[in-house]
Amino acid sequence: MPDGDDSLIDTRLLRTPFSIRKYKVRSGDDLATIACRQMDGMEDREILYRHNHSIGIIMNRDELHQGMEIEIPNYKWVEFDDIEKKKIGFR
Repeated sequence: MPDGDDSLIDTRLLRTPFSIRKYKVRSGDDLATIACRQMDGMEDREILYRHNHSIGIIMNRDELHQGMEIEIPNYKWVEFDDIEKKKIGFR
């Protein structure tokens, strides 16, 4: 999705993340490199930006600085059956 293009919205933004991890920004990081390393790829940079923007951590895409703590949202689904199998020890 091109930067600033609101005509196509990733439906993950309409859901609450399954989980959230904290990430401390390193020297040279930008949203694309973090999305590549911590999410499913560079295309997730918009999800990363919008999630952190919505909770007041990032106000613009160029605001990242070393040592800043951001959130990495996880929108992957875990099937209920998989959770139940793990609880009772099945694989």
